[in-house]
Amino acid sequence: SPDVVSFSSAASACHRGSYWPGALGLLTELQAARLQPNVITFGSLLAACEKAESWSGALQVLQQMQSLKVRANIVAVNSALGACGKSQRWDLAVHLLSQATTARLSPTAVTFGALMNGLDKGSQWMKVLDLLGQRQRDGMHPSTVIHSIAIDSCAKNKAWHQALKLFDGMRVSNQMPDLVAYNAVLAACWQGGQWMASLSILREMQTRS
Repeated sequence: SPDVVSFSSAASACHRGSYWPGALGLLTELQAARLQPNVITFGSLLAACEKAESWSGALQVLQQMQSLKVRANIVAVNSALGACGKSQRWDLAVHLLSQATTARLSPTAVTFGALMNGLDKGSQWMKVLDLLGQRQRDGMHPSTVIHSIAIDSCAKNKAWHQALKLFDGMRVSNQMPDLVAYNAVLAACWQGGQWMASLSILREMQTRS
């Protein structure tokens, strides 16, 4: 008969197929079979919710984890954050990070990337900058990807001066901007009428290509 491993494998299949209702149905079947789901099972369910961009499904899974006293790990939290962020529920994503910190889980670069993506989708570019500043004040060194998200968020919200400041900060810290960062800062310069800066950045791109 099926065991927890079997159900976890089936949940992983639902994740790959972006079929989160099927994943939640598996949880009901597992409990009906009087089997105790573990953090791997729940992690697969949350990954399915993230891929399907279902914030409500992710919250249901987290509630089940709490009721069954299964402690979430940071990977599970990252999936839940991703689901909320992709659904433009950045407020829930911020709340989940706060809960994770209270539970003494250590956020990773993936955690902050997921949260920043959620804030960006919600047009919360100032909160993106706040989060980036917090990381730096805590002595962290945000990755090129995280910087690029912040620059892109500023550009999309016509904050060209902030985008340029972040881009210059990357160069000062000897961080190599990626294509996303270059394209975002060029878009910001265009919006702000900063044609001289645009030409300078284009020349820099040509030099590095």
